[in-house]
Parts: sequence; structure tokens; C-alpha cells
Amino acid sequence: KIENLFNHNYPNQKFFSSLSPKFGFNLNEILDYVDTFHEEKNLVYWIALGSPLQDYIASKVFERTQKNTIAIGAAVDFFTGTLREAPKILRNHGWEWLYRLYLEPKRLWKRYVIGNFIFVGIVIYQFVHYHFSRGE
Repeated sequence: KIENLFNHNYPNQKFFSSLSPKFGFNLNEILDYVDTFHEEKNLVYWIALGSPLQDYIASKVFERTQKNTIAIGAAVDFFTGTLREAPKILRNHGWEWLYRLYLEPKRLWKRYVIGNFIFVGIVIYQFVHYHFSRGE
């Protein structure tokens, strides 16, 4: 579906291929797949596997290929219409995550509830460590 929409909306761009790995795939499968495009110029890898896995894989693909690699998350689902975006007012105020949590609580609660607290804790730790280590 993404390939058809891409080709329709961006006819002057070349869509090489897409891979939808089976559940339980390993990183080497993806790296072997991207190796098949190593001679292509102006190539961008778009990775949509869900965070944080896609971020890890994107970094490994970039290390291997030195080509632009972008972790795009749910953007593919929004583009294809399989997932609704949050209402504009929520998006404009940074609350899209809350809307997505409402739509998919079983899948996203750990990421947003636990993950956000861990993230805020790390930010506070780094802020305090940075300012106190400089003697301010």
C-alpha cells in the first residue's frame, strides 16, 4: 500500500523496495536486505517499526551504509490511512501522544507512562549534573 501511494503522490521519485519483516526477525536480515542497494546514489532508508526498535535499527543501518536513514514511526500508518492522526488542536499543543494512548492503550501504555518518566528523570539528572559539575 505504501509503495502504491508513494508512486502516485511522488511520480518523479523512485521507490526501490519495501520490506516488512516477520515478527521475531533479526537485525542481520535487515542489514543483508539493505546491502542489496549499496550502489544506489541519493538513497534514503525510511524505517517504520515502532520506537525504540526502529531507532536502534536506523542507527545500525546508517553505520553499515553511511546513507540517510530516518526512523518515521507511525507516519506510514498516517500516510496510508490505517491510523488516524490526532485532531489538529491536540497535535498543535503536543498532545498527540495522549490521543494515540487513548486509541492503543495496551500497546502504548508502557512507552508513554513508564518511558516518559524515565526520559524526564534522565533529563533532570543531566541538567543537575551539568550545572553542579560546573560549579554554578
